[in-house]
Amino acid sequence: MLDIDFARYIRSAEYISQERLSKYKQLIPPIYAPLVIMPYYGMQFNAALFYPTIQLIEVCLRNKVYSSLRAFYMERAKTISLPGKPDEWYLWMPQNKKTIQNIALAWTDAKRTIKDRAIIPGDVISRLTFGVWVSVLDEHQNNKDPLFFWNAVQKEIFPNVNKSKKAILSEIRWAKSIRNRLSHHEPLWTSSDLCTLGNAKRTIYEKHNRLLEIIRWMSEDILYSYASTYGFQYEESFRRMVEGSFDAYNVFWEKYPQAIQILNNKIKEQSTGQE
Repeated sequence: MLDIDFARYIRSAEYISQERLSKYKQLIPPIYAPLVIMPYYGMQFNAALFYPTIQLIEVCLRNKVYSSLRAFYMERAKTISLPGKPDEWYLWMPQNKKTIQNIALAWTDAKRTIKDRAIIPGDVISRLTFGVWVSVLDEHQNNKDPLFFWNAVQKEIFPNVNKSKKAILSEIRWAKSIRNRLSHHEPLWTSSDLCTLGNAKRTIYEKHNRLLEIIRWMSEDILYSYASTYGFQYEESFRRMVEGSFDAYNVFWEKYPQAIQILNNKIKEQSTGQE
């Protein structure tokens, strides 16, 4: 296990900024600082495990918002005159300027890329980002406006949570921030606590559990089929893979104290050999 080409690990770190790697050095004993690329790889692996959960939140939110608002405006069309088709609510509903612009861009992109048939709502819906869906829900609140929808659709979109609109949207925005950190390769394990392997692992579990709770807000059936022991078992698989990656660290720099001397010797030998 300790027959490792340490020089390759050390050289690999040259391709990652020192500013980024400095966070990871906090996770390992100082003696292993030259091998900081190892915890970097491990934490990147753990971050990748968040993607299916984030993707599921985004897909569920998109479909629930669209279907709920379509049903809401279909019902509204029976009593008031709407400025457009109920199933094209995203083209005319009252929204802030930025949201309207983003939806218009999605509509334009659909028309630009689809030439062989008429544009359907799904073509536009699928092009809206997570952030746009959050802003759609954060509409101008006016209970007297017949186009105002939150009170009518909150329980359709989030049937399993009894929180205010502000609290719900705050948590959805937090999920969006996790998605953005993943997209920009930012670490998810950091917290206000002392940076240790134990705290990093706990933070990873807490954040993932928080994401699973958002799924539960929308559908307990989805959560069950995705995360339960008798379903897809993603929650169990997530824990098993995270535990495995952290066990590898423990084996290397906790259970094998002789590795410290071996590491020092190997680094000296390989550094000498390159001169």
